[in-house]
Amino acid sequence: AKRLVAEAQSRSCRAKASLAAREAAWGPKVQSDRRAAALERRFARPLPAAERRERLQARAQANDEFRRHSEDAKAALSALGRDRPSIVAGVLAQVCRCYATALGDDDPAGDAFGSIAPRIVAAGEAAA
Repeated sequence: AKRLVAEAQSRSCRAKASLAAREAAWGPKVQSDRRAAALERRFARPLPAAERRERLQARAQANDEFRRHSEDAKAALSALGRDRPSIVAGVLAQVCRCYATALGDDDPAGDAFGSIAPRIVAAGEAAA
C-alpha cells in the first residue's frame, strides 16, 4: 500500500509542477502579447524594424512556451485521472488483505475481506 500511495503522490506532484510551470509561463505570455499588440495600434509611434522583430519573436516564443507547458499539464492531469481508479483499488485491496490477515482464517469477516480484495483490484483495472 505504501508503494501505491507513494506512486500516487509522485504523480500528483508531477501534475502540480506542470500546472505551476504553466502558470509561471502565463505572465511572460501576457506581457509579450501586450508589447506585440502595441505594434498594431493605429496611432502608435513607429518602431525600428529590429525592435518590432524582437517583440514579435518574444511573443512567438512566449506563446510556444505557454502552449508546451499547457500540453504537459494536460498530459499529467490526464494520466493522474486515468490511473486513479486502479491506484485507489490497489490501496483498498491492500487494506482488505491487512484486515483479513489481522482477523485470521477463523473469523468470517476475515474471510470476507480476503475474498473481496481480488474483486476490488479487478474492478479498479476494469475502470482504468
